[in-house]
Amino acid sequence: MTLYSALESHGRHQLLATYLSGDRLVTSTVTRLQEGEKASELVDVLNRVVDAARAPLTAMSEWLERDGPYPEGHVEALLDPTRRSELLTTGHSLWYAYATAELFYALADLDEAVATIPSAIRTAVLQEVREVGVNLRKSSGGRGIRSIFGPRPLGRYSTELNPAGRNSFQQALGGYQHVPLAELAAAMRSMVAAMRLTRNQHVHIDMPFWALVVENGDYANCILEVSPAPSASSTWRITIRRWVDVGKVDPDLDWVLDCELPQTPPLTEIIQLLDLAVDPAVINGWSETQVGFALAGTSFLVTERSVG
Repeated sequence: MTLYSALESHGRHQLLATYLSGDRLVTSTVTRLQEGEKASELVDVLNRVVDAARAPLTAMSEWLERDGPYPEGHVEALLDPTRRSELLTTGHSLWYAYATAELFYALADLDEAVATIPSAIRTAVLQEVREVGVNLRKSSGGRGIRSIFGPRPLGRYSTELNPAGRNSFQQALGGYQHVPLAELAAAMRSMVAAMRLTRNQHVHIDMPFWALVVENGDYANCILEVSPAPSASSTWRITIRRWVDVGKVDPDLDWVLDCELPQTPPLTEIIQLLDLAVDPAVINGWSETQVGFALAGTSFLVTERSVG
């Protein structure tokens, strides 16, 4: 499939598409822009669209024999914008529901990215997305494109879309085998929505543990975890941990506190929490909150904390 990049030339920025044609790498120009920042934004969002759309069609895993090939219906969202809402109702498996949710938000970000550019450039970019959809549908031919592109197609995958990521979603099923897939998928989609709608770029999904994690890689700072309720019998939880034994090759994390939420919080409140956590000092400050008090700037009460 296609990999997008940008190249500055004579004061303008070319948006380039590189793909395999037979045994040759071919690079073509999608369009040209004046603003380098906008070109970079489009490169990022187009690669996200292609990653999420292509991943289920090229996926090979030990679970394929049990579950069958991943569906191909999500490709229609690249061709018909009215089909996008279907991306948030997909089944088959937890990982496929994740991939289609990522595609939904990537397409939403694409809409936002092209909203302010000249109409001719917007048309070129949207036509490129449509061509990706046409090529994916044509190549799959109802049987998937796994054998066509092989195990390592041109391009890149985000962590959760690569083989290790798929395995982590299977591990996440762990003690929830009895929970309906629709229930699990709803909890997972809430994490994807929060991750994609926050302005905090330090958020990532730790799927085996059902958590959104905020960390900036500095052992001096605490880590924030937001865990949804994968089933009706469980509850949402906000956890703060701190690094200990930082002199070791592999430092440990100590639990500091929990905010166990009595009901599912509004998505806006989770996004606000993640937005505030963009500043490591805020998480460090929250770590001092005592039981019965709310994390500063939020309505989330501390329900349990470590001694000392």
